[in-house]
Amino acid sequence: MSILLTVGFTHLLALMSPGPDLVLVVRNTLSRSKIDGYFTALGFALGVACHLTLGLLGLKLLIDAFPIALTLLRIGGALYLAYIGLQSWRAGQFQLSAVAANSGGDRLRSLREGLVTNLLNTKAMLFFIGLILNVLTPDVALEVRLAAVLLMVCLTALWFSLVVRFLSIAVVRERFLRWQKALERLLAVLLWLLALKLSGLIG
Repeated sequence: MSILLTVGFTHLLALMSPGPDLVLVVRNTLSRSKIDGYFTALGFALGVACHLTLGLLGLKLLIDAFPIALTLLRIGGALYLAYIGLQSWRAGQFQLSAVAANSGGDRLRSLREGLVTNLLNTKAMLFFIGLILNVLTPDVALEVRLAAVLLMVCLTALWFSLVVRFLSIAVVRERFLRWQKALERLLAVLLWLLALKLSGLIG
């Protein structure tokens, strides 16, 4: 139980820290719809499941054997975030209506963006590898490790779903939308900064 509490608390703190996932879920919720926000959150959860599965199967051994793999993932992740940032900048402002706010705009696209963004986040990958090496070690019972994986996947989906729900509150949404163009541009800049950070060009 203490291991699950440690894993859950550590992962929750990581989820609350600003990063590509938070920026993307804000962007998709406001520029598309609430449903798209939920599908983006689901994509993040699937990404976490993939990270943990690969980590438990020995991803660190692969990275140690082929250091170029981590570099390629870092570059790929940076380019993908830069691309999404460019889309956000070009959009200029959110195109929303009372219907669009509650209907799905492009669910599969939002799911894919959430999944790919999470998978290409090398910091998330290293976080999970560190957690596996230091907490979910091979001597921990298999059922506990599986429970920890399920816990982190569920926490990811729950946390970002709460973010989507918060952004869907009428008063909050209206205040965001007063600054439509500026906010879309700000999200684009944040994505570009995160891309530069992920690439290692800035500290």
